[in-house]
Amino acid sequence: MSIGYRHWHSALVYSCLGRDVVGTGEQDSPDLAAVVALLEPYVDEIVAVRHQAANDERPWPVPLPDALSDGLPRAQFAGALHGVRSRLGLLGPATVVTNRRTPPSAEDLRLLADRPPHWG
Repeated sequence: MSIGYRHWHSALVYSCLGRDVVGTGEQDSPDLAAVVALLEPYVDEIVAVRHQAANDERPWPVPLPDALSDGLPRAQFAGALHGVRSRLGLLGPATVVTNRRTPPSAEDLRLLADRPPHWG
């Protein structure tokens, strides 16, 4: 189905990498297998871009510039981007939340063990 938008692969690659790569061309519809094949050599770079964006509190996938977003069917793009991210294993949060709690102190343990008198 041709809807007039011709830059599917460029938009998908840009959203993942924050830049275009050679060989994206023009398409009537997104070909996820082709986009994944284009991006596979860049997976380490994508992961780095993703982590840097999380550290800098910037959005990832990277928002598209006006030149790529003009005429873009947003819902179709979101579905295609999800498919690419899924195939590349890039779903979920970019960083792992670490537990910064300290182990309970003796006072904490005493309070945790304390039971009201009616507990027997």
